[in-house]
Amino acid sequence: QSAGAALAGAHAALMGALWLWGRMTVTTVLAAVTAEYAVVTVWFLLYFPWPSVLDPAQAEPPAREIWADFVQFCRPLGLAGWAGFLYSFADRWLLQRFSGSTEQAYLAIAQQFSVVSLIAAVSFINILWKEAAHAHHRGDKEMMGRIFLRSARVLYFIAAALTCFAIPFSRVLLPRLLGPAYA
Repeated sequence: QSAGAALAGAHAALMGALWLWGRMTVTTVLAAVTAEYAVVTVWFLLYFPWPSVLDPAQAEPPAREIWADFVQFCRPLGLAGWAGFLYSFADRWLLQRFSGSTEQAYLAIAQQFSVVSLIAAVSFINILWKEAAHAHHRGDKEMMGRIFLRSARVLYFIAAALTCFAIPFSRVLLPRLLGPAYA
């Protein structure tokens, strides 16, 4: 987590410096992101005791068991990660290929506006997980089903309501929030 926070801070500082120096282009931003991840990767390789982690045969038995549990836990996440990557890449590539950079910019803006709905949903989801965990602890599967159905409807309504509310005001919101170029 500290490495992620440091990477985010370094990225913000670097982007601010590129913007101040007038050197912010797509090429320089992508090169900066590549360099940032390369530095963090090298730092991880030097900082963590990788040989014992990467080679379970050299590790002590508890580390070997932890490594096996970790691999078993992460295996389904690997498939989900690749599916998410392929979806995101195909989405942007198809949009760039068939619609152009303007439509890709509009997609990025729409995704930023969708974050507003997610902010409202995150606080609700924390309460949902607490109630679902309590029902699971009691073994009340019927209550868990009711919690899920009710909360899914509420979350969908919140997202739909915020989106539907913003649509009529898009001609006002876009120039004010993003500048006249997007109008």
